[in-house]
Amino acid sequence: MRRFTAILFIFSLLICSARAEFPYPENPLPENATIKNPLPESLPSENATIPDNTVAICDFPNATSSHWEEFVKGLKLSLKNKKLEMVETENCTRNQISFNNETLTLQDALPSIPEEIEHIIPLVKGSQIAIIYRLEDSLLSRVLSLELGKEGKKIVLDMGFREGENNNYRNLINSLLQLKKNGANVDTLIFIGNYKEATLFVPFFRIFSPSPVVVGTWRISSPYMFSYRKFMKKLVFYDWYVPYKPLMPYRKFCLAYKKEYKTLPSRYAFLGYELGKEMAQSGKMEVKRVYHLIELKSLPRLVPPVRF
Repeated sequence: MRRFTAILFIFSLLICSARAEFPYPENPLPENATIKNPLPESLPSENATIPDNTVAICDFPNATSSHWEEFVKGLKLSLKNKKLEMVETENCTRNQISFNNETLTLQDALPSIPEEIEHIIPLVKGSQIAIIYRLEDSLLSRVLSLELGKEGKKIVLDMGFREGENNNYRNLINSLLQLKKNGANVDTLIFIGNYKEATLFVPFFRIFSPSPVVVGTWRISSPYMFSYRKFMKKLVFYDWYVPYKPLMPYRKFCLAYKKEYKTLPSRYAFLGYELGKEMAQSGKMEVKRVYHLIELKSLPRLVPPVRF
């Protein structure tokens, strides 16, 4: 038995030395040979050429957010029955959609600052204006202040806030008390944030009489409005996704999205859905928004089956 094991060991050494001296060729197949089941090709890179009428979705792992994922879901749902090919690319430096030599990010698809200001300013009443805003939206606030100044409006309060910081409230109260002491009033409060945040800040403005008109942006749209706090009855804003309005034109989209993903859509999913429709119809990466004027007191009192 030992002799057989020794012979087997010597035989294996001879085979290994022969392989080392005569290695396998790099391509052992003849030139005309074919492989019946080749490995799948890798995903195209960001710089790869994408065929015409092909939608390329590029996910950058470090930048992916829930809003981006919802946006892409809406886009995929829209393209499901269209005559457009769709591929996913890799080696991205940002989350983007590519189509016919154009690229678009989620930020590009959202309303621009000029577009927002165009709809905010007509809602402003009176001459003394306060602006409360998330710090991440400080650029919108600065441009808005400049535009209101051109129209002869006076910015009596300009304050940014960061979510969860108690100093926000203390600073706001001190500023409002100082305004009241100086005999100033606030005709319109422009709030740039969501409805839940607004309910934390807006009550402080009731020290003025009459209380100011509250102007919000599309960010403020939220199911927290149902039913709204009484002190928010003066809230007005423009929005481009309002499926809770009577005879909503979004019913088909909402039902299709829920059937596909077993959940209710957000405004970002709707944005992707509309983008896909436009690409299929016109061949262009263009987002068309139809704005609606919303008065909180005119909305239905029941919570709608949608989320924002």
